[in-house]
Amino acid sequence: MNSQPKHHHTNHRFQIAMFRSLFLLPVCLLAASLNASEINQTIHQLASEDYALRNEARSDLMQRFAKASQAPVDSSRIEALEQACIQALKQDLPLTERLYLIRILGLYASPSAAESLIPLLQDSDPQIQVRVISTLARIGNDTTDTALLDAFKSAPQEQQSLYFDALAMLEQPEATSLLVQALKAPDPAQAVLAAQSLGKAQIESAVPPLLNARETENAQLQVSIDQALLHFHLDAATAQRLLQSSKSASIRNGAFSQLLKLDAEAAELELQGYLKTPDALGRSLLIRTAMHEGSARLRGNLVQQLAALSVDDQWILLAAIAELELNNYEAELLDLYASAESPLKGALTETLGLVGGDASFEVLYSAFEAAPDDPTIALALSRLQAPAVDQRALQTLANSTDTQARISAINLLQLRNTEGTTALLNRIVLETDDSELKKAVFKGLENIGNFDSVEAFIQLINQKDPLMRPAQQSLKRLSVSFDAPHYLWTEHYLPALQSAQSDTDRIPLILILDGVAGRRTLDYLEASATSAKSSTELSEAAIRTLLRWPNYDSGDFWLSIILSDQASAKNRSNAERSLKRLHTNKDILGDKKDKMELSVRIVQQVNDPELKAMVIGSYENGLHWQERVHIRHIFKPLKSDPDVGERVAALLDF
Repeated sequence: MNSQPKHHHTNHRFQIAMFRSLFLLPVCLLAASLNASEINQTIHQLASEDYALRNEARSDLMQRFAKASQAPVDSSRIEALEQACIQALKQDLPLTERLYLIRILGLYASPSAAESLIPLLQDSDPQIQVRVISTLARIGNDTTDTALLDAFKSAPQEQQSLYFDALAMLEQPEATSLLVQALKAPDPAQAVLAAQSLGKAQIESAVPPLLNARETENAQLQVSIDQALLHFHLDAATAQRLLQSSKSASIRNGAFSQLLKLDAEAAELELQGYLKTPDALGRSLLIRTAMHEGSARLRGNLVQQLAALSVDDQWILLAAIAELELNNYEAELLDLYASAESPLKGALTETLGLVGGDASFEVLYSAFEAAPDDPTIALALSRLQAPAVDQRALQTLANSTDTQARISAINLLQLRNTEGTTALLNRIVLETDDSELKKAVFKGLENIGNFDSVEAFIQLINQKDPLMRPAQQSLKRLSVSFDAPHYLWTEHYLPALQSAQSDTDRIPLILILDGVAGRRTLDYLEASATSAKSSTELSEAAIRTLLRWPNYDSGDFWLSIILSDQASAKNRSNAERSLKRLHTNKDILGDKKDKMELSVRIVQQVNDPELKAMVIGSYENGLHWQERVHIRHIFKPLKSDPDVGERVAALLDF
């Protein structure tokens, strides 16, 4: 039986001593000199009913100890603080403060001062007992060790478990013996705690009695003992014993993990036994561990059995292959794919996408053609490491005379976002007269187009291409996807509009400018809609686009139409319809404060009770708390409005 290196008792105490001398807090330490009155004042504050004062006293005390412990250590100050804390523990302090004082002494006090805590082992409060026990075990000396052993022996049996972790920390033969005896305690719960403490301490001499004690009918105790044994570096025989008989699946898996390192052949034989027993405890965990920790040969043997395993086991193997990116099992995965049913087929698809190559392409692409809207298949195809497939698709798209083959290549290339695809599509869209192919190119560019694609679409539109309408739709979708309206307007749309020979030539672009919804675009549309220089057709086209404008910032234009004496009845109707849309359509974009301020301007400037009522009514059916904060301030001037003032007052009364 091998054991981890032992943490010697003396080394542990030395580390604690070093910790006391080097421990620093990231706070500003007190500069005032230490004297008895200051200490007493701090201690007195610990008894205060005021939480803030108690907290201040805690911080003050911690800082004093920390400062005194800095090199060179001020022993006299530490001693004075120790004595103050020890005396305070005898006072009638709140429980939390007593616990804090014990913690402070545990961090900073000398072993001799720690001895003063020994009487508190008999304290009536279990929380005090537990804190003192752990403190004495961590920083004590021979005197405190003896006190802990004596206290354990004299404690009522139901309280002995409070000492288990402390006894394990002592690393003394007598303490270990007491813990081993506790494995036979009449109370199973105490035996469980004793086993857990022995496991934490990793005391080599405890292993044989732990193995003997695991032969019990108490399942919980056996599991605790097995868990304790896993803390040790087991020999192969013990690991195999746990693997064969533990009542816990996770412990069997832990034992299997150790056995893989100790005796891989024995581990593989054990695994084969599990595979022959469908309901074997821990079977799924072992399969996963074998894939993640086993040798390449063991993995290969498991994968060879893939088709014969249960669906649950197949899922586990697939997950491991995907996680570890084991691309040498593509053939086995493809064999299983042919007969797999949902949902396992979906898992296989995902796995092939991660580890498959050229061989997986035909299978996945056939599945994609049969179900082009299946996101799992699409994602798998996009991930597939198949450079030969990319090159073949590019060649097909560039050179084939088969329209359907070229369309299939477009679908594949855009899905995989293959380098060079966008440039090729930009060229084809301007060259081909094949309307079916051109529509497919439009769809592809909607997804993977670039700024050159914008120029290509604009060129088609300016040329009045037979597919101008689909080109407009695709250009608008592409423009929206960029989310760069200022750049698109400045670099592409405005130059095209300026170079157009007539209003008739401008209208096709005017009609899709709501896809380039920036401030400068809006200014251009408003001017086009109202300018005397605009033709009737251009003005109407601009109005149509403004009716679809996706942001709140078009509201002031429509308000100006309503207020204008020159506006036509049709445009007034359009304006009212648009203002209603801006207030009721949840898809409108922009800052809600801008919408509220627009609402105020409408109510203040429009003499139309119905329109004003619509505006205020749009806020009455539930507001986000942030909107309520803003509306209380922004709508305040409307409380005096003769038409909607009462409704506004009710709206603000929340």
